[in-house]
Amino acid sequence: MVFAAILGCLAFAQQGEATGPTTTIKEEPGFLRATFTCAKGTITVILPSDINPGDTISGTFFPDAKAKEVTDVQIDLGKAHGPPPEIANSPRRKWDVPADAGPRLSLTVWTTDGTSFGTTYVNVSNKKPKPTQFNFPNFLRIGATAVINGPFDGDAENTVVKSTGVECAVVAESPRNAIVLVPSSMKMGQNTVELSEPKQKAEGPSRFLSVHISSPKGSLSRGEVSTVTVKVDGLLGMPATQSAMIVLENMSPKVIDIEGKQKHFLFAKATEDGTYSWTLGITSLINGKFAVGAYVDPGPGTKVDPTKIDL
Repeated sequence: MVFAAILGCLAFAQQGEATGPTTTIKEEPGFLRATFTCAKGTITVILPSDINPGDTISGTFFPDAKAKEVTDVQIDLGKAHGPPPEIANSPRRKWDVPADAGPRLSLTVWTTDGTSFGTTYVNVSNKKPKPTQFNFPNFLRIGATAVINGPFDGDAENTVVKSTGVECAVVAESPRNAIVLVPSSMKMGQNTVELSEPKQKAEGPSRFLSVHISSPKGSLSRGEVSTVTVKVDGLLGMPATQSAMIVLENMSPKVIDIEGKQKHFLFAKATEDGTYSWTLGITSLINGKFAVGAYVDPGPGTKVDPTKIDL
C-alpha cells in the first residue's frame, strides 16, 4: 500500500470523519508530506523539501480510498498552477516557482467543481547551488521513499530510476534531488541503480534492505507492557566494516514509551543469513492504539559523474 510505504511505519491509528477541510504538513527525510482532508476524503501530496526561487519542481498526490472517486484534482503552489500532465490519469504535478518567491508559498488542493481540500504552506529556502554529481545512497528501504541527490531538471515525468529491471516511481523532484518510491518487488541486497533523463544518465551501487516492524498487540491498556521487534533483511555479503543504521521512532509518545526514548538508533551488521533484529520493550501510558516508524539512514553515498546522452 502506497501510504504505508511512504509513512514507513507500523500504524494502529483510526481516522475520524472530518467536519471541514483540515491540513497537516511534515518534513520527512528529504521530502515534504502534506495531507489534505475534507468530506470527500484525504489527499496526500509529496513535494521536495528544498524548494528554491526560480526552481522547476515536481510532486505527486495520493488519494485515499474515498478520495479516489474525486476527479480533476488541481494543486496550486502560490500563484503557480500545477495542471494535470499530458499523460492520462498521472498523479504527478509540475510547478515553476517564481524567481521572487519567498519566504513561503501556499499549497492548495481543489477541484473544478468547487471542492476545496484546504491550504497549507511550504517554506522557500535560500538559493542553493545545483550539484554537479549524482549521489547514490548506500542503503535504501524496500517499500519506502529514498532520496537521490544530483543535477536533475525538476521534471519527474522524464526521470527514470530502476534497479535489476524494476522501476522506482519518481514521486517528487527538484533541481537538486529526486524522491523515489522503492517498490516491494525490488530485489534485496547489493544492486546497481540506473538513472536516466533526456540528456544524461548515471548509475551507482546501493544496498536494498527490507525492514519489518511487528508487535504482539496493536492496542494497549494503561500500564500494560509489550514489545516491538525490528527485523532487517538484505545484509548478506555486506562488508564487515560496514553497518546500516535504522532509526526507530515512537510515533505515539503520548500513548506509549519505548525504553525511555522517542528515537532509537539501531546498527545492523552482516550476518550469515543476511538478517539482523532487535526487540525493545513498550509500556503503555494511556489506553489506546499506537504507531511505530522506522527510517533507513542512506549513509554518505557514492558520488558519480553524469554521462551525457547524445540526442
